[in-house]
Amino acid sequence: IASRYVFVTGCFLLLAVAVRLLLVEPTEMMVRCSTPQSAGDLLCTIRSAAVANFRYNILGIASLFCTVLAAIWGSRGFAWAGLVIGCLGLVLFCYEFSAAAGVGALLVLVSRPPKSGSAGRAAMPSPRG
Repeated sequence: IASRYVFVTGCFLLLAVAVRLLLVEPTEMMVRCSTPQSAGDLLCTIRSAAVANFRYNILGIASLFCTVLAAIWGSRGFAWAGLVIGCLGLVLFCYEFSAAAGVGALLVLVSRPPKSGSAGRAAMPSPRG
């Protein structure tokens, strides 16, 4: 099941890299989206959302929120969400909170092993003998 999360994370990362390299960083997109004629343009709308994201640190705060919930409730689902959102935040210029949340989410994932019915858990020896 972890490989599915890794695959989904990779897909989101590719999408974030595409948004960053094709919509946010090019000067041509900045010029194109600053004209009044770009009001209904889908690419300019996506670019505006990405710029608002790193202006207000939306992904960083969301990843930190998920990681805190994961730590409090011991939820691997929230930890994976915090990790994925944190990775997206790192790609899309939300460094501070995203980095802290990503490390925190990894710590929650490492400290809370999958349920005993999950694959790979049964093969691990018990630390108590």
